[in-house]
Amino acid sequence: MHDVFNRFLLDIGMYHYRSSEIEEAKAHIEALKEITGERPVLIMFARNYESLEFMDFLEQKGIKYLIRLHKGNYETEKAQMSSADEEEELIFTKARMGHLRAKSPERMRELVKQKSKRQTWNETLFQYGRLKAPLVNGGILINTNATKNLHFEA
Repeated sequence: MHDVFNRFLLDIGMYHYRSSEIEEAKAHIEALKEITGERPVLIMFARNYESLEFMDFLEQKGIKYLIRLHKGNYETEKAQMSSADEEEELIFTKARMGHLRAKSPERMRELVKQKSKRQTWNETLFQYGRLKAPLVNGGILINTNATKNLHFEA
């Protein structure tokens, strides 16, 4: 994990090549929380981190995030967008709850009762095509131009 604005490493780790990238990210986030305390942070993630289980983890930790989505995922939500910046319902489907079901059945049951949640979505045009990314609802409000600028900082 590195700070792109100040250009230094915050945390590094050595893991087995078959280990879960999301579990590694969770370990880095725990280390980050020790460094930053209660100061707000915004973490940008690549496409491998878009699971509902991971987003729930981030929100429970109070982390603001931006995750690039894989093409083909969250198509229902993306299709509902009528502008580049808006809130849409993130639907808790069985497929999306899979990892959470295995890791935390009790938390999964809580989310199943909610059925969905409001999530801020952002669509940004980059040189290589469109990027649609969920942002934490009620967190750092960020528009498409700010997203583009943040992405190029990384």
